[in-house]
Amino acid sequence: MTPTDQRIALAKHLGWTKDEITGLWMKPNDNSRMLTSKLPPYDTSLDALHEVECGLTEDQKHEYLIFLAESSVSRWAWFIVNADAPTRLAALCKTLGLWTDTTLSTQSNTE
Repeated sequence: MTPTDQRIALAKHLGWTKDEITGLWMKPNDNSRMLTSKLPPYDTSLDALHEVECGLTEDQKHEYLIFLAESSVSRWAWFIVNADAPTRLAALCKTLGLWTDTTLSTQSNTE
């Protein structure tokens, strides 16, 4: 999956919906129905990812750490603690069962 595919998959998993007419995104649980052209920057922002990490169950946290460790050649705890946003995003997508070998971003030109 590309970083854009991962970002879209995670956003949809978290309840973001895309307006069929405008192609814009609506925040989950947003009664104002405000639309935006931008999804949270899950592929570049550790702050955005931290909010997702806080919502993981204990079992998901364990699996998430395993995926982070597998992405490191050294498998050191230091790498896990200091993993960058793209690495964390990929691990979250795998943890939440969102990872696919197909490309989603070609279906959507609005991130």
